[in-house]
Amino acid sequence: MGIVATGDEGLYCSVIIYDVTGVRRAMACANQSVDDLARLLEWQPLDLVPEVSWEQVEQEFGVTFPEDYRRLVEVFGSGVFDSYLGITSPVHSAGTLGRFRHETRETLELAAANGVSEPVDQWISWGSTGEAYSLFLLPEGEIAVCDDGFAEWERHPGPVAAFLIELLTGRLDSALLEFEVFDPPRFGPSAM
Repeated sequence: MGIVATGDEGLYCSVIIYDVTGVRRAMACANQSVDDLARLLEWQPLDLVPEVSWEQVEQEFGVTFPEDYRRLVEVFGSGVFDSYLGITSPVHSAGTLGRFRHETRETLELAAANGVSEPVDQWISWGSTGEAYSLFLLPEGEIAVCDDGFAEWERHPGPVAAFLIELLTGRLDSALLEFEVFDPPRFGPSAM
């Protein structure tokens, strides 16, 4: 069972998985959303071979990373979208895993110190805008955008690639994320 919506830039999927058949559909939707994002950015997929396994990362953090996010970092690696929103791949190398670990722990410690009542130990820190906002994947598939003090935050539907398409095309309705949309939007890989 799930929701599929089409937009100007292609197919966006949000799938709630109930059975083995649903898993296959979720993977197809994840691949389609990431492929749509790559087309929007005129990006040639890197198809990086990870040095660190997803199983190792999931065991360390105690969460399961969604297929959409896995595919995103396989295609793009670590880098910055429109000189605004950065992502770090936890699986590319031991170095990127270390950076991901540091960013995640630092952000979750801030959340706990600021009295966030949500179960943040299950949140996946997947992006940031530098010093202003952090982005998380929530267990129910939504995306949380939080200021660095966790005083302001908002939720958006996932998956990550569809969220990024909305953001990079200026269609994301957000009181927190305000930036100039590049025409065309772009992605800059970081040194890994």
